Amino acid sequence: MSTLIRMIKTSLIGLVSTILLVLATGCNSPEAVPQSNNLDATSWRLIAWSVPDLNPNDFEITLEISDDGVSGKSAVNRYFGPLNASKDGSFKVGMLGSTMMAGPEPAMRAEQEYLRLLPEARRWTIVSDDLRLFAENGLQILAFRRVQ
Repeated sequence: MSTLIRMIKTSLIGLVSTILLVLATGCNSPEAVPQSNNLDATSWRLIAWSVPDLNPNDFEITLEISDDGVSGKSAVNRYFGPLNASKDGSFKVGMLGSTMMAGPEPAMRAEQEYLRLLPEARRWTIVSDDLRLFAENGLQILAFRRVQ
């Protein structure tokens, strides 16, 4: 019985977290036309994601986009990789590489989740100063705020 209760509790936490993510970052569709036609030379800091049990604001997770691809800090390590993003809103990160330092367990978990989610992104849009990335199924999985 306790296993069933844990499964229900985990499912409810995931559902509530997803609802909170949508409310925190808005309900825009991934089909929305990007406000900016160009992501090149932009820097972002993660502010929300689809991971229910970790607050992204507790970690330094960044996304830097350039002609060379993506790079940034993934909580503990630096990462880098190719990016194919187009003006129509498509977004595809290739194989990522990273440095290999160890850190505190929560930061390592956050890093693992981020590096799992980023390659799942297939669409992008910018709303105000927020970059929103969506999975193939249309659900928002990552939200970033522009870094000046």
